Amino acid sequence: MIKPVTILLVVAVLLIACNSNNKKKGNSILKKEKMEAVLWDVLRADAFVFTFVTKDSLKRPEAEMAALQQKIFAVHKTNRQQFNSSMDYYRAHPDVFLPMLDSMINRYTRDKYATTKSGTVPKIADTTTIKTAQ
Repeated sequence: MIKPVTILLVVAVLLIACNSNNKKKGNSILKKEKMEAVLWDVLRADAFVFTFVTKDSLKRPEAEMAALQQKIFAVHKTNRQQFNSSMDYYRAHPDVFLPMLDSMINRYTRDKYATTKSGTVPKIADTTTIKTAQ
């Protein structure tokens, strides 16, 4: 027969192990607001590369995208590994990820509407100062 103390000890060890894994994951996952900002810039960079760089036969789109992403990660004080871990986490948690995507779509729509209505590009706090790799 297993003693109750042994069962409690095993449960305690499992709880401690689970908590330390969650803390490690928590440190490697970008918070929702920061992830939204980084993802927004990565998607904009991807659109830029697809729209303009792919038409330039002297440039390699993959290299340009990698260089832009590195600059984006530097601006947001993160790295590719943390971004990828965060993407994996948010994809696995659609209850958090879908509202984030909704917010990004709303931002795009709002900015596009403001641009169309006023005829000028609105001033938005973002990382548009990032330049492509030469």
